[in-house]
Amino acid sequence: MSVIFKWMAAVALALLLSACGQTGPLYLPDQPQQVIIRERETRTAPSTPDVPAQSTAEPRADPRSL
Repeated sequence: MSVIFKWMAAVALALLLSACGQTGPLYLPDQPQQVIIRERETRTAPSTPDVPAQSTAEPRADPRSL
């Protein structure tokens, strides 16, 4: 193996080990805390109105009549 490959492997290993994402010391809590679990609310689709909405746009001319 070449010296450059060994240095690159050492740098890559150092970067991998330093990128664990945890900052600060690891610890276990002294006393367990109560965990509260709530059920999810089920959402329903909004109801559609019985009367269709009126359009404010002008009616289009029939292309066959042009």
